[in-house]
Amino acid sequence: MTERDAAARAARIKTVVIPFPSNLAGAPVLDGPSATDHTYATYCTQVEGSSTRGPYSPFVSEMDWDVAKWAKTCDVGSTAFSDLLGVPGLAERLALSYKNSRELNIIIDKLPTARPTFRRKEIMVAGESFEVYFRDILECIRSLLGDPEFAPLLLLVPEQHYTDESKSARVYFNMNTGKWWWTTQEALEKEKPGATVIPVIISSDKTQLTLIGNKSAYPVYMTLGNLPKDIRCKPSRGGQILLAYLPTSRLLHIKNKSARRRSLANLFHACMSRALAPLSVAGVDGIHFATGNATVHRGHPILATYVGDYPEQLLVMCGKNGECPKCDVHRNDLGRSADTSRHFRNLSKILDALDSLDEGALAFTKACRDAGIKPVHHPFWEDLPPYTNIFIAIAPDILHQLNQGVVKHLISWLQDAYGIEEIDARCARLPPNHNLRHFSKGISNLSRVTGKEHQDMSRILLGLIVGLPLPDGASPARLVRATRALLDFLYLAQYPSHTTATLKKLDDALLAFHANKSIFVDLGIREHFKLPKLHSLEHYRQSIELFGTADNYDTQYSERLHIDLAKDAYRASNCKDELAQMTKWLERKEKVQRHAKYVAWRLPQALSTARPQGTSGVTLSNTTTENPVSARSIAITSVDTTNTMSVNMPLSIANAPGPSAISVATPGVNTAPSNTTTANSAFWASTTTTSTVPSATSATATTLNTTIANSPTARNATSVSLAAVTATFVNPEATVVMLQFSVSGYRAHR
Repeated sequence: MTERDAAARAARIKTVVIPFPSNLAGAPVLDGPSATDHTYATYCTQVEGSSTRGPYSPFVSEMDWDVAKWAKTCDVGSTAFSDLLGVPGLAERLALSYKNSRELNIIIDKLPTARPTFRRKEIMVAGESFEVYFRDILECIRSLLGDPEFAPLLLLVPEQHYTDESKSARVYFNMNTGKWWWTTQEALEKEKPGATVIPVIISSDKTQLTLIGNKSAYPVYMTLGNLPKDIRCKPSRGGQILLAYLPTSRLLHIKNKSARRRSLANLFHACMSRALAPLSVAGVDGIHFATGNATVHRGHPILATYVGDYPEQLLVMCGKNGECPKCDVHRNDLGRSADTSRHFRNLSKILDALDSLDEGALAFTKACRDAGIKPVHHPFWEDLPPYTNIFIAIAPDILHQLNQGVVKHLISWLQDAYGIEEIDARCARLPPNHNLRHFSKGISNLSRVTGKEHQDMSRILLGLIVGLPLPDGASPARLVRATRALLDFLYLAQYPSHTTATLKKLDDALLAFHANKSIFVDLGIREHFKLPKLHSLEHYRQSIELFGTADNYDTQYSERLHIDLAKDAYRASNCKDELAQMTKWLERKEKVQRHAKYVAWRLPQALSTARPQGTSGVTLSNTTTENPVSARSIAITSVDTTNTMSVNMPLSIANAPGPSAISVATPGVNTAPSNTTTANSAFWASTTTTSTVPSATSATATTLNTTIANSPTARNATSVSLAAVTATFVNPEATVVMLQFSVSGYRAHR
């Protein structure tokens, strides 16, 4: 077992959990105001009301719903969909309640709102108006916390995890195992007992929408630390919400570059201030929210981490290029040594500098310069609750800092040390392996290298240089040790769970690199190591101890969201005034996704409670033909020890637009079976097999298989008699049904 597997296993199984000492922390509020109920029962009332249209309502049938879901979730254009339904007789043959995309949109728009709608706001910066589309962040928070899918998974209370009873080694994985949540909970309990901390995670990144041209979007995403990281990292689970689209203007009409950069920074912070403004009050006073199981809590939404690449981090904290966005180390000292205990920037000093805005432009600029930030008017984090420190909130970034940063530099240094031709030749000579990517043409000719490709390169990098002599007979020992140290750091940083011991190994790997990095200077490859991404490695341990492992806040997850929430939305528009169309398309898609989850929850209930044509229910057991059901029951003899019963059911169904449920049940026998070769008693378990038949207006067929289990004492039995095998047919809308069933492979009689 590797160290990584051992750490993950310790986090899942062997940890000793110390819960937060106050029983009020994260507890439901018993006497507080009501909150919006997001349970499926409420949704059912909203979409079905008192009607009997079934679980697909407002769609009339399963086919009606499936076609709608396909149209809205499979990137089908509105025009193409309307043209498809325009084929003569198609909509009628499928019995659809809509004839084109416009009519489908009207039905979808009537569905209950899954998540808050977008609002358009004009932001004035430097005398110019810009439009920004954003959602109410508090309603987004309530929507995530109230999702019934997440109800049993929510993390509402901080915990301390240890490897054993001695409590000598901490374990970190989800955000609630970090020190920040525990400290914040303690502060809130002193002011407002019974609080639930809601760690807000914001990420932003501008992305290109087209391969040709300059169309771009600037999405801002939001998620919560209350969701386990395994949920947040999967876009299909819906744990991330598109919070806003920011303006993408480059302000080219401002000719002075310095003035343009200041205006762009002011524009970004003005838009973010508008989107995050509700957190200022809600973080201190709290808001009431209902979980997916209808319990009401008082939550305090607090910005915990901000996720972005290096330029985005500088933009957020108003820093200058070449500096560290978290600590105040001088730019000339970057990469000089490894100090993992550096203090973060002084937030109080910087807030004092921002308060000097009223003293005039010159005084404000000087105060900001002395504080080490750019003179930005009212950064969005200026008025956030005191529990937020933006310099602590800047999160590590495995994708850009490690895979696209340090690994990229390391590969370049090794190519300079050994020569590009030699590295490529060694790549080509490596034997193919199922677990490794084979770079048959080397790695130097690759263009637009992705983070995944850098990951693949790092897996073979050490093997490429081991035993390879340096020019002029220099010893390669320090170079190999430096390479090994950086690769060790790379893999340790990506552990899904960390202990105190693995964090020490993380620090040791960084120290080992700095102890051997001088080889690159001696070889004339580097003159200095003033690289902000290399310096950022010093902050990994602190961030992991505060907020959990680095996979809680990696930009690769937000990069993936660009496809679903920006690029696909743009392709669905007519590419003119696209933001209004993109937001509307996303709202409809979210409604369809929510309705799909509701249907999956509602359908089993509808099938279990349905009754044919309003009767009290018909069990197919020794009855004669009747309308709407014709029934049969079979007594089974000579069931041999294979225990497998093949049941064939031909059906003839008319006027059944909804699905039909067929259930086959076998009784249990706990006495000695008849006609056996041994006197040992046997137990034959009762079993039930259920199958759903799609909607049909003509004959259809299905085959069900059910298994009768026997105990080891009856393995010598040759047969057993069952009194009856009962089949039940349920469809609330069918008017004519003829059902026959038989059992093959055994002697059976009616």
